[in-house]
Parts: sequence; C-alpha cells; structure tokens
Amino acid sequence: MAKSLKGWMLGALCLASVFLFFSCGKGAGVEERAKLKISEREITLQVGERKRLQAWLEKGPDGYVEINWYSSDTAIATIEDGEVEGVAEGETVVFAQTKEYTVSCKVTVKKK
Repeated sequence: MAKSLKGWMLGALCLASVFLFFSCGKGAGVEERAKLKISEREITLQVGERKRLQAWLEKGPDGYVEINWYSSDTAIATIEDGEVEGVAEGETVVFAQTKEYTVSCKVTVKKK
C-alpha cells in the first residue's frame, strides 16, 4: 500500500511539473514584454543643426506612455521632446526613457 501511494504521488508530481513547464511558455493569454524602440541609433549634426528622434513602445499597452528625453552631455547636444540640437563639437549620447525601459542614440556634433 505504501509503495502504491508513493508511486501515485510521484506520478502526480511529475504531471504537475510538466503542466507548469508548458503553461509558462508563449501560449494563449501570455503577454510578451514591450520593448522601447528609437528611430535612430546614431546621428551626426553640425553645430546649431536640429534633428527629431522618435521613440515608441513595441507591443506595449494601449494608451499614453510618458517618454522622457535627456542628454549625457548638454554642452555637446541638447534634447527636448525628441528634438536634438548640436551645441558644440564632440560626441555624446541622448536617451529616451520610460518607467521601465531606456534606449539611446549616439550623437556626433561637427563644426559648421
């Protein structure tokens, strides 16, 4: 009797493990994580020149998602609402960021 109970419990445990393994995959009802995308990964500007970048969530939630923009060196290039402006010769990186994701674009600024 004890052997059959152990065998039954082992079988139930194996069956439960198989069920959990397959139910955690990409099946119906499982939502893929969103990814933040940016229109360009690298740009070159002249001092005073402007260029608009776009960022969006791929496979994200419906509705408004706030995207914040910032530059790692505002002495080289600034960014506001996705519009990058070359300030001085050099290289920097600008970022688009949501609550969960960050993407970047390398910016090279050259003299006029």
